[in-house]
Amino acid sequence: MGVETINRNVCKSFKSEKLSNLFVLIRNGISLKQKEGASGIPVTRIETISNQIINQDKMGYADINDDNFSDYYLQNGDILMSHINSFKVD
Repeated sequence: MGVETINRNVCKSFKSEKLSNLFVLIRNGISLKQKEGASGIPVTRIETISNQIINQDKMGYADINDDNFSDYYLQNGDILMSHINSFKVD
C-alpha cells in the first residue's frame, strides 16, 4: 500500500473544517538571506523537514543574534506545513 492510498483512506474518516477554526494563529514564516559561514539562531528551510522530522544538520543561518525575530522562533507544539515539495493526493 503506497502513501497516496494510506492518505486517501485516512482523509475519508475526517470531517472537513476551515484551518482558521482550528488554530489560534496561521501565518507564513519570514524570508531571510542565508549565507555560508553565518551563525546565530538556526533557520528551518524546506529541505530541513522530511518524514515528519527536523534535520538540524540541514538548517541554515542568517546571522540572527538578537530577539528582533522572536515572534518567528519555533515553540513546542508548533505545527509546520509546507505547500511545496509535498505529496500529491488525488
